[in-house]
Order: sequence, then structure tokens, then C-alpha cells
Amino acid sequence: MGELSKEEAEKEYKIKQKNLGSFEYNQLGFVLKNKNEYLDIKWSEIRQISLINEDNWDVDKLTLLIETEHSFFTISEDEEGWYYFVERLRDSLKIEDIYMHFMISSQRSENIVIWKDDDKE
Repeated sequence: MGELSKEEAEKEYKIKQKNLGSFEYNQLGFVLKNKNEYLDIKWSEIRQISLINEDNWDVDKLTLLIETEHSFFTISEDEEGWYYFVERLRDSLKIEDIYMHFMISSQRSENIVIWKDDDKE
């Protein structure tokens, strides 16, 4: 399989950005549906978001751990819906520097908390 041209790569990225994956969104939050779980989560229920950087030598894998009072789930960058979810997360929780956290995490091997709702401790 050959490398993608710049135009093909941009087209593929735009398709990924619009892919909702296993998520359905509404004004208050989202529903995550997959074979093992059905989670209805409001943005206001999220307590903490951690970024896990899995170092696989040649390619790192980013995973977000989303925690609420009663549940948690993960989404990884190789899953459908990642790009759209990250944008909705950034906009809904006002995490302006979310991409900076991704860059910092790629330089370190530890997991980092990128957002925490201090009002819910």
C-alpha cells in the first residue's frame, strides 16, 4: 500500500472529523452505544479527563479516560468518532488547550489529567 497524497490525506482527515462513531450527541451531552454498554452522559456530569499515552515504540496511541460520578469510559485515537468527540469535548467543557496536552503527553510517558471539575470534589 502506497502513501497517500496530500489531497487524499486531507480528504481522509475531513471524513474522520465528521464520523460520530458510537456516539449520539445532544445539547446536554451524548450517548455512547456499543455492544457492551449504553451510557447517557451529560457534559456537566464529567468529573475528570485523563490522557493516557501508550508508547508502542514506533507509534504512540492516545486514549482519553472520561470519568463521571457513576461511570467511566475510554476512547482512543484509532477509534471511529475520536476526532469529533475531541472537538465536542473541547467546545463543551471549554478545554482550549486540549491539543497542547496531546503534544505534551507525546513527550512524556506518564498519564496526565487534562481537565478536572474542581466543583465536584
